Amino acid sequence: MILAADIGGTKALFAFYERENSLWQRVYLRKYASKKFNSLEDLIRTFLSDYTSEYNGGPCIDAACFALAATITDEGLYMSNLGWRSGIAGLKQAFPEISTIQLCNDLEATGYGLELLPAADLHQLNQKGKGIVPAADSLLIDKPPLKKRETDAVVQSKKETRRAIIAPGTGLGEAFLLDTKAIASEGGHCEFGPRSEMEVKLWRFLHEKYGHVSYERILSGSGLSQLERFVRNEERNEEVDFQRLPEDITHLALSGQCPVCMQALDYFVDILGAEAGNLALKFLAVDGIYLAGGIPPKILKKLKDNSFLHSFCMKGRYADMMKSIPVFVVLNPNTALYGAARLAAKAVHPGIEFTYHIYKED
Repeated sequence: MILAADIGGTKALFAFYERENSLWQRVYLRKYASKKFNSLEDLIRTFLSDYTSEYNGGPCIDAACFALAATITDEGLYMSNLGWRSGIAGLKQAFPEISTIQLCNDLEATGYGLELLPAADLHQLNQKGKGIVPAADSLLIDKPPLKKRETDAVVQSKKETRRAIIAPGTGLGEAFLLDTKAIASEGGHCEFGPRSEMEVKLWRFLHEKYGHVSYERILSGSGLSQLERFVRNEERNEEVDFQRLPEDITHLALSGQCPVCMQALDYFVDILGAEAGNLALKFLAVDGIYLAGGIPPKILKKLKDNSFLHSFCMKGRYADMMKSIPVFVVLNPNTALYGAARLAAKAVHPGIEFTYHIYKED
């Protein structure tokens, strides 16, 4: 049995998978509110306790992979949105019953999970770019490792693809995909670069409150709330006596019920397009940009209009190249969980290539 988890600043998904013949099947799934826990260890302990209570016995875990919205180094992990700190050594001590424990950034896991998605789980915003679209659903397939001569031939003839992921949700995650290797970053914490007088005013508005103004301060759930406050306070001279929740802002904006919310979402999507374009240029991600995280699927209607792609492509002399880069919205909320399961499964069977079948209940 393997354990996979996708742990963000708002919610955490845990799942057990068992291998039956040639197929990994999910046998247990639980969702938790991350902020109700004081540490990663408390959260894991609760999940294992829930399983033990339900099945009257503890699980036998061959490998576990925890995908976290965290900065992960050799010294350990830090989840900035929750203030959690932990590390492999502490986790192994706390959970000796787990044979192998892996930690990875949630955007890394998303990158590995992308390869497992059916095409229906991606919506392409621009039709000109070709990019890489995952194949349709397929069962897990076991293949023997390639012989050395075959491996060398593949390496010599294969062109490495370059893609990137940007994921606004509780925070802002960014990662790169070099061929099949996912590389995490903390690019969401880079300084916000204003492009207009309005954005200069926004920078000042946020700088007065936070000092350092990162893209995450804007392109996140709390950032959307700050944008709504900015519109009311700075542009409409309205008294700011309350703060709307991001889900209320998106609902009121997409339904056309609130001009302030509509303006705030316009700014959000415009700046998201600009930063996605920045990411594409920094990594030369000519094979695809993927919008993941909790927010993009909820605002797909808005992302489909021209504002996102206009900002994405407005890169001066590189505008034509930007138009050729395919941009996808990741619609499946369990993508990082699939990626974590894939990494855990590889820890158990390192020499086996596989794809995971996405079940209807997912």
